[in-house]
Amino acid sequence: MIVSTIGCIIAGLITKPESVEILVEFYTRVRAWGFWKPVYEKAVKINPAIEKNTDFYRDWFNIIIGIIWQMSLVAIPMYLVIQDMSALGIGTGVLLITSYILKKSWYDKLKKKTI
Repeated sequence: MIVSTIGCIIAGLITKPESVEILVEFYTRVRAWGFWKPVYEKAVKINPAIEKNTDFYRDWFNIIIGIIWQMSLVAIPMYLVIQDMSALGIGTGVLLITSYILKKSWYDKLKKKTI
């Protein structure tokens, strides 16, 4: 893991950065949050209609729910194979509940042009 980390750092330092045009196009499409203020400012100069992403906390909530959802997708077949029906029922319940939460808090809030 240390070698991989060092390799990633070295590769990041020796490769040339992406052009501003590519970064602006990416930001316009994705509307990332985090350390994107310089790119956001350039994107707004090109297209003043671009809105800043203010959904940081909702996105993190959905990430946590999504991790639980995906883990239930992994666990359900295992419970089926080992024939632990009570755990299978709980896992299926977790899958259904987290699917509903993601539908309401993530999917329904996607802009129509991103779907």
